[in-house]
Amino acid sequence: MYEGRNSWDHPEYKGINTRWTTPEGRRFELQFHTPESYHAKQEVTHKAYERIRNRMTTSTERAELNAFQREVSSWIPVPEGANNLLKQETEGS
Repeated sequence: MYEGRNSWDHPEYKGINTRWTTPEGRRFELQFHTPESYHAKQEVTHKAYERIRNRMTTSTERAELNAFQREVSSWIPVPEGANNLLKQETEGS
């Protein structure tokens, strides 16, 4: 693992994203979700996420999409202790 990000305290996305390199140098990402955070990411907010990243999206629409993502994320329960995961890794680095 060369990078890890705990986003359980993020207002628009809930989960943990990690990036890895194989011994052969191939890179891949591994995400950790609860059923609720995975559903929100895949089924509810993914199109909004894609629109936010699109350079053609207006600032007004982007603000509305960000507000939509915050609303959805506010309903996702944070598992006990989830905010502490990866803390040791990032604080020690």
